[in-house]
Amino acid sequence: MHDDLIDAVNWSVKKGISKPEKIAIMGGSYGGYAALAGLTFTPKPCLRCGHRWPSNLITLLETIPPYWKPVIEQFTKRVGDFRTVAGRKMLQERSPLNYVDRLSDRY
Repeated sequence: MHDDLIDAVNWSVKKGISKPEKIAIMGGSYGGYAALAGLTFTPKPCLRCGHRWPSNLITLLETIPPYWKPVIEQFTKRVGDFRTVAGRKMLQERSPLNYVDRLSDRY
C-alpha cells in the first residue's frame, strides 16, 4: 500500500495538481501508520509534513483495547505476531519510530 501512496504523490505532482514542497500526509489507525511510514521510509519524493499514530507496531498490538481482543489473531496474521521473536523483529523493522533519523528538515 505504501507504493500506492508514493505513486499518488508522484502522479499529483506530474499532473500539476500538487507542488512537491506543499504535500502533507495524515491519518488515523492504518492511515496514521501510513503517514508515519511515508515520512520515515520515503521522506523523499516530496512529503513535507505529517501527523498521526501508531509509530511502534509492537506497542500498538500489545495495547489493543479490550473490545478489539476478539480479533487479535486477525491482527497478528495481517500485521505481525508480537508474541514471537521473529514476529517482533519484523514489526520492529516496519515501525516508523525506528527510522526517525530519516526525517528531513530540508524545507
